[in-house]
Amino acid sequence: MDYQQYLPLVKDTIIEAGKEIMKIYRGEIKVEQKEDKSPITQADVLANTIISQQLESTGIPILSEESEEDANRFDSDAVWIIDPIDGTKGFINKDGEFAIQIGLTYHGIPVLGVVYMPAFDKLYYALRGEGAVVEEGGVPRKLEVDKKASFENAHIFMSKNHVTQEMIDFAKSIGIEEIHHCGGIGVKFSLIAEGKSHMDFKLEGYCSEWDLCAPQIILEEAGGYVYDTYGNQLEYNTNHTKIANGYIATTIEDKEKILQHIMDFRKTKNN
Repeated sequence: MDYQQYLPLVKDTIIEAGKEIMKIYRGEIKVEQKEDKSPITQADVLANTIISQQLESTGIPILSEESEEDANRFDSDAVWIIDPIDGTKGFINKDGEFAIQIGLTYHGIPVLGVVYMPAFDKLYYALRGEGAVVEEGGVPRKLEVDKKASFENAHIFMSKNHVTQEMIDFAKSIGIEEIHHCGGIGVKFSLIAEGKSHMDFKLEGYCSEWDLCAPQIILEEAGGYVYDTYGNQLEYNTNHTKIANGYIATTIEDKEKILQHIMDFRKTKNN
């Protein structure tokens, strides 16, 4: 599949959506609640509409947080996976820490990812096997993670809105003392890809496919690693649209050591 052909369209589309939602960001934001009690704004809906309309021309089914289910995705090798606004609470709070995310999967594996932070005008993108790039002020720069980190000198950015004491306890249990907080998963993965952080994780509960798809390929192409908390590859275009076993995103190469730390932490917690 020649997925490279879609990159210019996705970049143009995500920047257009970003410009439009920033008009709302600068004014009055109307907040409603979805059935799962998570917030949604008129900007989420607008970004979803712009992206969906533009990507329709590709003929590839779309899985989006804010769209009705498209059953055609199960019969397609390729699927777009979209998060119109990752970090809606950051958008509502006007802290700038939110992103628009568009990923393309092929046979359930991310092959193209674009993440745009319109408040900072930072555009991240990657193609499978082609490396990752960030454009800031229109100037492209290759992304590369900090490979020198170990557990003892690593620092981590955790969610502002979804952090738990358990997450903090686990980070400290593996020797990480420098803990910061910021917005959505796209923001945190981008910081790792830029070499400004070394790990993000979620040990329990569910994330959705649209939270992780685009950020995953960007981080991996920058030299990082992403897998679930049992060491398995993340799966996309599933029936339940959830990443059930949490995730680890890191620059630290010793996967077995990380997984052993998780196993030990779970045993201690359950005793």
